[in-house]
Amino acid sequence: MTALLPPWAQPGFHSRASAWIEEQFKSTGRTVLAPPELVRTWPLSRVLLVRTSTGAVYFKATANQPLFANEGTLIGYLASLKPDQVPHVIAMKADANWMLLEDAGVALPDRISPELKVRILAEFAAVQRSTIGHEDRLLAAGCTDRRPEHLPDWIEPLLHDPLAMSGLGLVEADALRGRATEIVEMCARVADFGIPSMLIHGDLHARNVLVRDDAFVFIDWTEACVAHPFMDAFMIYNEEDAQVRNWMRDAFLPAWTDFEPMDRLRELWSLCGVTHAMHHAVSYWAILRNADDDTRAELTRALPFLLRKALRYLNETA
Repeated sequence: MTALLPPWAQPGFHSRASAWIEEQFKSTGRTVLAPPELVRTWPLSRVLLVRTSTGAVYFKATANQPLFANEGTLIGYLASLKPDQVPHVIAMKADANWMLLEDAGVALPDRISPELKVRILAEFAAVQRSTIGHEDRLLAAGCTDRRPEHLPDWIEPLLHDPLAMSGLGLVEADALRGRATEIVEMCARVADFGIPSMLIHGDLHARNVLVRDDAFVFIDWTEACVAHPFMDAFMIYNEEDAQVRNWMRDAFLPAWTDFEPMDRLRELWSLCGVTHAMHHAVSYWAILRNADDDTRAELTRALPFLLRKALRYLNETA
């Protein structure tokens, strides 16, 4: 399955990447001080630290996945809208999904308070809203079109795919398939509300947020797309404590009252619990279908987690 292996698992990757990195600095006056150091590797990306004469630079290579954005192109476009909230791209090799990025700030801890999560979501909402009306530019910059009206195209195939459903028990799988029509109807209802589709990050959590000059910088845009903004509310939907989740919801929704009144936003929120889970289930299903066996083994837990979450929210809204 060599064709499905991530690029960095294939022969000659490191030497090609190192040569490309050196080439990018030839005309800049910056000197590479040491061989690139591995920062992180997993089935979807590899990140190297490059120490240069003027500071740290990061090289990132991303796996070729059908629903992934071209990250370098997208960040370059977002820099024209919100330059302080995305990393600076020094160079990119779009056909290989390679980027060189300036150091973008200090990482947040993995565990952060609900209050800080709401602050992050509020600041990110400003980034999202800057893209309203820019859907064509976002699509041209490498985002995929995953607006809620398109989600039903994925639901029936996913729910009947043995790979997608393999992590669920028979009773759970049958229960979810039995409510496919209801899920499709929810997608249609979400699309009918007054909040337009816009940029979503696709994987918005604390490890993808840095702090620079008291502002948040958002990194790792591989799963970015054009979709409903509530699909980015990981940090709320993933809270286990219902009281905390409801407090965060009530702190988050007022940012959207210029589109819908609060009672309508609460109704929309209840629908998005299900559609959010299914949106991200589709993301992982696409990854698993286009990956080698080792990648599938490492990522296999996410899909059943998301499908069970969809079923839980369906039961809560019944």
